[in-house]
Amino acid sequence: MFRKLVLITVLCCICPGLLWPKELKIDLSARTPTNMALRSVVLPGWGQHENGNTTKAYIIGGAVLFSGAAACYYFDRANTTYEEYADQGVRDNALYSDYESQYGKANALTVAAIVLWVYGIMDAYGDASENFRSEEERKKAGFKVSADGKSVAAVFTTEF
Repeated sequence: MFRKLVLITVLCCICPGLLWPKELKIDLSARTPTNMALRSVVLPGWGQHENGNTTKAYIIGGAVLFSGAAACYYFDRANTTYEEYADQGVRDNALYSDYESQYGKANALTVAAIVLWVYGIMDAYGDASENFRSEEERKKAGFKVSADGKSVAAVFTTEF
C-alpha cells in the first residue's frame, strides 16, 4: 500500500501534465443549476445560499460539518480504544466492545455526512432548476393537489 502511495506521489510530481490539464478554469459566476450544484460540491450549503435559501444553507452546511466532525472524533476515539485494547493483550476485554461501539458510530456519522452532502447538491440543483424555468414551462409541467368538501384530487402534468 505504501509503495502505491509513493508511486502515485512521484507520478504527480514528475508528470503532472499526464494527470490533469495545464490550465483548468471553472467559472461559477453564471447562476445555472449545474453551477449551483458545483458550488454545493465545493462547500455544502453554498448552492442553497446562492439560490436565496440562507436558512436551508446554514442547516445543510452545519449538518454536514457536524456529522463529519463527529465521525472524525469517533474514528479517533475508536483507534485510541483499540490501541489500548491491543496493549493490554487480554481477550474479551470491555475495551473491545467500546471500540466496536465507537467504530459503529463513526461509520453511521460518515454515511450521514455523505447522504446530507449529496442531498444538498441535489437540492441546490433542483431549486436552481425551479427558479430558472420560465412561467410557460411551469404551467406545462407540475403537480397539483386540490380538495373540496367531498374529495381530494392529485394531478401530475408533463409534456413529452
